[in-house]
Amino acid sequence: MSMHRNFEKNELIKCSVFYTKESIIKPEEIISGIIDQLKADNSPIIEFILTFQHTFFAPWKQGDEVIWIYYMVQKDEQRNDYQITAIYPTNVFYTFINSFEEYSKKGKLLQIQKVTITELNEYTIYNRVKENIFLENKQNLFQPDNLYKFIPINIIKPWGQEIWFTGVEKRGVAKIKSIDGELPIPISWLFQACPSTLLGKQVAERQLILVKILDPISEKVYGDLYYELHTEKNEVYVVTQINSPSGKIKFGVNPDKLKAYKSESAFKKELLTAIKEYELIRKKIDSFYDKFRTAENIPLNEPILPDKIKEWRKEIPKEDILEEEEKRKIMDSFAGYLDLEVADVIQVPTLVPHALQSGVTVVEFQTPTYERYILSFAQKVLTQDHWDTEKAIDIMQLVVPKKTNLQIIKNEKNFKEEVVCKFNEFQSSRITLEANKTIKLPTIGTYRILFHLSGNLIININQRNGKEIQHKIVPGECIFIPANLDFNFTSVDEKAILLLCIPS
Repeated sequence: MSMHRNFEKNELIKCSVFYTKESIIKPEEIISGIIDQLKADNSPIIEFILTFQHTFFAPWKQGDEVIWIYYMVQKDEQRNDYQITAIYPTNVFYTFINSFEEYSKKGKLLQIQKVTITELNEYTIYNRVKENIFLENKQNLFQPDNLYKFIPINIIKPWGQEIWFTGVEKRGVAKIKSIDGELPIPISWLFQACPSTLLGKQVAERQLILVKILDPISEKVYGDLYYELHTEKNEVYVVTQINSPSGKIKFGVNPDKLKAYKSESAFKKELLTAIKEYELIRKKIDSFYDKFRTAENIPLNEPILPDKIKEWRKEIPKEDILEEEEKRKIMDSFAGYLDLEVADVIQVPTLVPHALQSGVTVVEFQTPTYERYILSFAQKVLTQDHWDTEKAIDIMQLVVPKKTNLQIIKNEKNFKEEVVCKFNEFQSSRITLEANKTIKLPTIGTYRILFHLSGNLIININQRNGKEIQHKIVPGECIFIPANLDFNFTSVDEKAILLLCIPS
């Protein structure tokens, strides 16, 4: 990016500032309108800055959000076209913009999408904007031909936490920054600024692919998730870390236990009885915890750390503790379990009961639906006041747990790509690259999200000015790759495994 080009006063006509005091709804339409006008006029301008206020509806706030967006646009004289080379979305209003008013009579007025835009070829104004916004904030700019890094938010759960890389809702909004940047901004700001340029025209109106991590604590029972099933939602887990002696997922039913019954209905009947008996003691113990919550002014539906629960547990009658442990053991004996390793993929079909166990951290991909039936849980359920045991057991599939076999897309000597999931909205693949090997991925017209699982990985990108930039990606990082970006990645010294997500 040639932002540091210096213009002499006699070259003033080659640069310009466009601004408006009106609030813009669709920024890219304004940029396109200005570019079309410059091309129609055969303008000598080879670089311009555009600044305006942008208002958009933010469902997570149940209202509008207002930001200022500053764009640097430069001409590619070989292609005779203009390209956005830097974007700076912010909630900061730079007061020197008010001084534009005294120059507005000198400026040229344009009508773009019913918005009045002022064009200023004033040398002082141009350099002031460039220096105070683009040069002073050069570590916080976004370039469409570079990589971005998601900065996740953590959502506390009774079993641990969810880590959202692309989540945008009332409970929190994830952030994003340039791969080498310093200041992250809410992801909504960036993708409101240039949806088509960054995401790709075909998917610009869609929500970003949801990428999140389920991160249970490593303590047994306390870190176990709900034992639940879904009727519509498909889930896929990719194991990223195991922080317990043996990583497991409760999945389907115990095959040996199933064989001991004459029929599926008999198995289900006994499972229902076991869960119902456990639920009674569970509610009794939870009622003690609710009294402790009230005494300490803790909301009844707020997650509690295990250390606090263990402290309270000492105050509960021992016979109740022993009964809970015994009935939980009986209930869990009906479930099947899978042993897991890092990079394993678990595809969870609908109607199959499952529960990730303590200490197993996974990336979760899912279809955009929220529905579940809870069979049981070894803690208090905070999001609803009941279990859905009868309904869940009635519709559950008695599946024997098996490791997921992935469909292979490519299997070459040093490179393998396998299907992780393929939904209507998006698809994801697991890529394994042997040590010290490089693979090139051409542009596909839509964005991609890369999640690095293991190994040493370097991504090389070629910018529009022909400069190649190299970035080292650390395991656990989630990277946004803008649309129309060619890149390649290289494994260094050891095998690298990564996930690549693409909108369908």
